[in-house]
Amino acid sequence: MSWYEHLGQIVCFIICRSHRIWESFLRVLTWRRDLHFMITDLTRHTHHSAWHTMHNVICGGARFTDEFLEILSKMRVRIKLIQGNEDQLVPLECSYSIKKRFPEVDVKIISGTDHMTVVLNRTEEFTQELEGIWSSCN
Repeated sequence: MSWYEHLGQIVCFIICRSHRIWESFLRVLTWRRDLHFMITDLTRHTHHSAWHTMHNVICGGARFTDEFLEILSKMRVRIKLIQGNEDQLVPLECSYSIKKRFPEVDVKIISGTDHMTVVLNRTEEFTQELEGIWSSCN
């Protein structure tokens, strides 16, 4: 990564670290005690994403992903990866790379969905998929 990408992530980390302040500000601004779940998810997801991105850049946490997947594969844990084909946050190449390295991983690409709509626009289908995963664990 170049210096300006690191700088951008540091700024994002500093701003997003204060997600509770942003939520309080939005409560005052909207006169609502309970914010819509998508607003709190956005502030918290941004906070966590910034934190994990910084952790991965500074500490190299992403390099352990293969090691963790290897351990899970050896334990014969079934792994299902679901991603939208229009996802702009996580490139599809990541899913294909995981599938190539770990062929036992079940990768499902959902057409016409992105990072959020893969769940939000298909809640019933997603719930059925989760129930299928859980019922297969017996």
